[in-house]
Amino acid sequence: MNTTTESSSSSPPLMFFLGELSGETKHAFFNPMNKALVQYQISELEPQLECLSTRYGWLLLLSRETSSLFFFNPVSHKKIQLPYRKSIFNAAAFSAPPTSPDCTVYAVVMPTFRFKLRVDTLRVGQEKRKWVRHSIRPSEIECSTGVQAVCCNGKLYLVDMHGRVVVFDGEDNSWTRIPGKCFERIWDSYFVEFNGDVYAGKKGGYGAVEKVFKLKIENGVSEWVEVEDVGGVSLFLGPHGSCALPVKGMENKVFVAGDGAICKFGVYNFSGGEVNEDEKFDHPAYKGWYVPVWINEQQPSNLK
Repeated sequence: MNTTTESSSSSPPLMFFLGELSGETKHAFFNPMNKALVQYQISELEPQLECLSTRYGWLLLLSRETSSLFFFNPVSHKKIQLPYRKSIFNAAAFSAPPTSPDCTVYAVVMPTFRFKLRVDTLRVGQEKRKWVRHSIRPSEIECSTGVQAVCCNGKLYLVDMHGRVVVFDGEDNSWTRIPGKCFERIWDSYFVEFNGDVYAGKKGGYGAVEKVFKLKIENGVSEWVEVEDVGGVSLFLGPHGSCALPVKGMENKVFVAGDGAICKFGVYNFSGGEVNEDEKFDHPAYKGWYVPVWINEQQPSNLK
């Protein structure tokens, strides 16, 4: 399986305000460079929706009305319908753009009454697409219910709030729990892949990012190592998907979507291991039921 990377991009991603309520067709794009905000009417997003994951310019969406699952590109308005699933998601991720033959969708299911992981996979490029279930016994892998998923090096990394790491390899259907040093205490974090490494943006009070860590695995043992920078790139973090990009003029910045209970967007300077608040953005028309997500895609012409 090939690993698709976003590291060659030089344009910042857009923030897309997704209205999740039924009947909502008013959505908006926001450019973090020039602070331009443009409203769009998107009829394809009218049903009541839940955003499960976003990357490569695509949203992975679940219809709360029909339980249908589909990809949607808010720039091109292209829609890719996926086969129906019955189970409820705990986390989701996908390995490549859904237009790529290498795209695999991962649906993570963790029943709350026992520590048991299950991953359902779907190869989007297959002629006859169907979900394949991969279950494990509870005694083999332990991980708390607060699991986040990120694709890295052709594998699925699952990380809980303790920092414990489980890796699922869809090529041979194998599970590996990586022993090692966990977080000092339970942390809520944003996770992002960049150049074959997994980073964690540790949340502090009200959702603000306080520290950045890199997952280091040596001799089969994991450790979260605090970093002072990420090589001049900027981190675009969010609850539904994150990316790291080398954007000229925005080096060593941390951009956070959904930065707290009220603010939709926060910018932080990241230098010497310190993350300091730079600015905040909010808009009275896009509060409450609007979910901010990052879209790393060619920008609409009126936002450039």
